[in-house]
Amino acid sequence: MKTVWVSRDFGVPADQLFAHVVSYDAFQEVEPSGLDLSAFKGRVMRPGDHLDAPFPPLPFLRWSVDIVRVDAEQRLIKSEEQGGFIQRWAHTMTVTPLDAQNCRYVDHVVIEAGALSGFVARNARKMYERRQEARAKILEKE
Repeated sequence: MKTVWVSRDFGVPADQLFAHVVSYDAFQEVEPSGLDLSAFKGRVMRPGDHLDAPFPPLPFLRWSVDIVRVDAEQRLIKSEEQGGFIQRWAHTMTVTPLDAQNCRYVDHVVIEAGALSGFVARNARKMYERRQEARAKILEKE
């Protein structure tokens, strides 16, 4: 098992960033793998949402995502994911206000992928850094 933490400070109010994070349309913009989220177009994440799609690096395998918690007051989203050789990918996203105009976004992931956990964790860190960078660029334009 490996744990990954990736955080970034954003120069926007926490509620604005959380609205972006919880939006499937915004997620589609920052997701590098090209997961098809068309079934969720125009929606925000809700507990009970389920996605089953081809596993992006190896499309002959499946990737499963269950949104288990969305707490707008705490600005927190939790998902349980798995697929391919990854037995568990427990993802928590949080947005914390730093002051009225700035906030911190954190991706926290617990990965269980057997002997490949270290390799998967290193790639997860890079993926979340790219997503956070893409999100920052999008929000700069808003």
